Amino acid sequence: MTATKRTDPIGSMMEMITKKLTLMRIDRMNNVTLMPHTAVNAFETDRVAVEKDGETMDLKPFETVIFASGMLSSPGPDPAIEQAVETVEVIGDAEKVLDIYTAVHAGYALALKY
Repeated sequence: MTATKRTDPIGSMMEMITKKLTLMRIDRMNNVTLMPHTAVNAFETDRVAVEKDGETMDLKPFETVIFASGMLSSPGPDPAIEQAVETVEVIGDAEKVLDIYTAVHAGYALALKY
């Protein structure tokens, strides 16, 4: 699993000790890569084009995309997104605002489902 964040470092709004402990937990998870300061520019059949700290690079194509945005809960994505993709799953903070560890864990658990 790869988690990207386009803006501030991951967990920037968290209390410092909680952030450190959470990021340490995530770091110990198998197959989880955190990529702060990374913008996803395009999803293509054979690659995902990203830009990290001004450098353009390609990642292997993703089977699943988890889109997270904002600080407030939302009941689901915009109808245009639902029409553009085959399956939409709503998890984590969309129901109740929690923390990054819980969100990453929920995403990882959902990925295992597929």
